[in-house]
Amino acid sequence: MHLRYAKELKSNIRMSGILMKLCKLSSSTSQANQFRIVGGFDTDISDAPYMASLRELRKEIRALGSGHFCGGTIIKDRVILTAAHCLTKRSPAKALVVVGFKYLSLNWPTMKKLKISNWNYHKKYRKERKAIFDIGLIFTIENIEPVNGAIAFLPLNTVEISPGTKCLLSGWGRVEHNAPHRASCLQSLWQRILDKRVCFKIANRYDLLCTNSGLPTGASRGDSGGPLRCNDKLAGVIAAGDLHGLALYTDVRPFADWIEEQIRNGIMPLGSFCIGKHVVLAISICVATICKSGF
Repeated sequence: MHLRYAKELKSNIRMSGILMKLCKLSSSTSQANQFRIVGGFDTDISDAPYMASLRELRKEIRALGSGHFCGGTIIKDRVILTAAHCLTKRSPAKALVVVGFKYLSLNWPTMKKLKISNWNYHKKYRKERKAIFDIGLIFTIENIEPVNGAIAFLPLNTVEISPGTKCLLSGWGRVEHNAPHRASCLQSLWQRILDKRVCFKIANRYDLLCTNSGLPTGASRGDSGGPLRCNDKLAGVIAAGDLHGLALYTDVRPFADWIEEQIRNGIMPLGSFCIGKHVVLAISICVATICKSGF
């Protein structure tokens, strides 16, 4: 797919005739050591309404879309699944989640910007052991309400994925390996799953999924944490790739129990974010006093 690059995207673009061209433009900011989709095709958000963009709040305040650093998948109300390496050395208070849009650097009618309450990644993840236990969960403060054709939950895969299964990966990452530009328009690419035995020879682990296009396309620099959708279920989380089409994904199926446990412990009551610690203390003292007085 031939893609043209723009040196800069103007934030005040409003002309509807320019929107279609934006899919072939890229923003001027780059994120190192992330994985992007190369050789993909333009995708409507209605075809991947479960997509989420993780963004640095500081950069996002300056320019819409400039804070994007990883992808994610909406799996449940207030729950985003992503890669562990997207969350290390970052703070939930300095990030946000954006859903319901197609163009990275434009406001969209169905776009929602969600504050993050907390996040957690697998305790066995180690940065130096690429793609091993590379899985994490983000919990938003606000509800993620489904919007027809724009926002939806993607259920987790629960069965073994057969070799050769055609799966879809999506994201707003780089469209060329050696260029610092991101895609403005959501990109996707179909890939086929390799046999688990072949994947084991590559990564020496069975809790990974692998694809190999044999071409310089697919998961490369930039779309880390994004989804690999197989049979309309979330089968994998983009973890690592190379310049020759090989990509590794965290297989979500072996982590089903871990995900359920994290969700049980990670979602905080909606009202808790509006109550300061001093208010909680005052309420506690008040309750204790009432109890002692016999009421």
